[in-house]
This record gives sequence, structure tokens and C-alpha cells, in this order.
Amino acid sequence: DLVTFDPPQIAVQAGKPVRLAVDNSESASPHDFTISVMPVSGVRSEGSEAAGGHGGHMQENALHMALEGKTSGVLEFTPTEPGEYEFICTVTGHAVAGMRGKLIVT
Repeated sequence: DLVTFDPPQIAVQAGKPVRLAVDNSESASPHDFTISVMPVSGVRSEGSEAAGGHGGHMQENALHMALEGKTSGVLEFTPTEPGEYEFICTVTGHAVAGMRGKLIVT
């Protein structure tokens, strides 16, 4: 079973609000979208698992959306500083298997 993000790179602009749809509807497995460190403001999510999804680590991450299998959600945020930020799935083994990507803020 291939675990990847599609697309593996997302380009956004600093200071502009982003609405990111995260679609896990084709997978039976839970997955998440996590960026550990990134300057952001105005973070809001719809349709995702509430805080404490993976052992209560949510407050440690700049962006985090956990999705059960066959679901999707929307993550809204405004990146505040340019840079390249890695996103991963924190489900055990998934990032190592290739479920990672890059958010490029210009």
C-alpha cells in the first residue's frame, strides 16, 4: 500500500490566507497532515479530529490535521514567514515510507 502525499509540494504566499483541503476519502487508514515548526496565524480546521488526536501532541505542532479513513477535512492558516517547511504523516511508519512533502512559502 503506497503512502504518499499528492502533490508532494505545495507553494503558497506569506501573508495570504491558505485553505488546504486534505482528502483521505480513498484510504481506509487514518492519516494526518502535520508541520511541526512553521510561523503561522489564524489556524482553523474543519472536519478533522479534535485536539488530542494522536496522544495530545496537537499543541506541539504549528499545523496538524488528523483524519480517519474515508474522510476529508479543510485546514485554514496564514503563513507569516517565507521558507520551506516539511509536512509529514505522524502515523507510525508512514513518514519513513514516504508520506512527507514540502510546503514552500514565498
